Order: sequence, then structure tokens, then C-alpha cells
Amino acid sequence: MKCLSLISVLVLLLTFAGISEPPCARNAPLTDQERIAQRDIQERIDESIEAAEAKDLPARPHYFAPNLTLKLVDGTVLDRKQLEEGMKRDSDWTLSVSDQTSITIGCFELKGREAILLTDQHFVRTVPDRKDGSPHELITNVTHRETWVYTSSGWMTERIEELNQGQT
Repeated sequence: MKCLSLISVLVLLLTFAGISEPPCARNAPLTDQERIAQRDIQERIDESIEAAEAKDLPARPHYFAPNLTLKLVDGTVLDRKQLEEGMKRDSDWTLSVSDQTSITIGCFELKGREAILLTDQHFVRTVPDRKDGSPHELITNVTHRETWVYTSSGWMTERIEELNQGQT
């Protein structure tokens, strides 16, 4: 009986831990409107990856809202200007971006003119070694919660929050 009570308590704790911030609150399939919005946003994400591969720095922030913020895992918040400056530094340092780079939408919720999505970023690039400058591949994996808003210019990224930095 004592073992059964302990198991019940553990199940309840794990259940409540999962409720605190569900990775994806949706239970129903996407509606037609949601599928269209998700497709449109994925196309814009793919365009930004293509811009990175082409080293087309002006095209990368094309779908950033003027008030874009990025919250890093450590709590640091960057505004659009800081983000663009960081992209410039990274671009100067990066030798090439691989076509293996991808950002996929794992969860999608449409709330009026706002879309909340979870993305998994797999970023593959070639960078110089810090010791001898020889080129080597650097791969990072990050999960983001992104907020996109529909504007007169179409879907724009308004907020990005790093949820998890995976294996590097």
C-alpha cells in the first residue's frame, strides 16, 4: 500500500511538472487556416536559411518585425539592432553555411493575427579553428518558441525565446 501511495504521488508530481509549461498545448489537428499560415511562415524561415547560405546579410532579417526581441537561454534579451549586429559578426566569421541547415516547426498555434510556434534549429556551418584557422564544421541545435505576427507585409517574427540549447 505504501508503494502504491508513493507511485501515485510521483505520477501526480510528474503530471503537474508537465502542466507548468507544455511544449505544445494543441490537441486537435491544424485547421485549413492554420496549415496555410504554417506553410507561409515555414517558407519565410526557409528563405532566411537560403539567405544565410548565400551570405546575403541584408536578406536575413527581412522578416523581422521592427520590435523583434530574442531572449537567450541565460535570460539575456537582445533587440533587433543587437541581433543584426550579431548576425553580421557571425557572417564575417563563418566561411560557409551548409545546405544541411534546417529549421522545422514542431508545434503551431494560431491566435488571430499571431502565431506561436516551437522550432528546432539545426545550424551547420564551416568556421575557422580558433587555434590554427583551419576550417572545421560547427553544428548547433536549438529549440525556440517564436511569436510571428501577421502585418501588411505578411508574417513577421516578433519574439524569439531560446528554450533549449542542444548538442553542439
